[in-house]
Amino acid sequence: SSTGRATEPPVALPVLDLPVPNYDDLTIPSLRARLRNLDSAQVQTLLDYEKANAGRAAVLTMFERRIVKLESEA
Repeated sequence: SSTGRATEPPVALPVLDLPVPNYDDLTIPSLRARLRNLDSAQVQTLLDYEKANAGRAAVLTMFERRIVKLESEA
């Protein structure tokens, strides 16, 4: 790639490996409430899973913003 950094395609993770139980059954407000208890690596795992599966724009944005916030507080 022209950025000089190879990007791996998102890997479809088994749901069992996700830091949030019953992820696929949760609404966006339910996911937002659970983000408070997760670190940036865990949110990144959810972001990658969402990209590889449902790809909901609102969820992707929420996860990306949370990662930025967590990393700015670190």
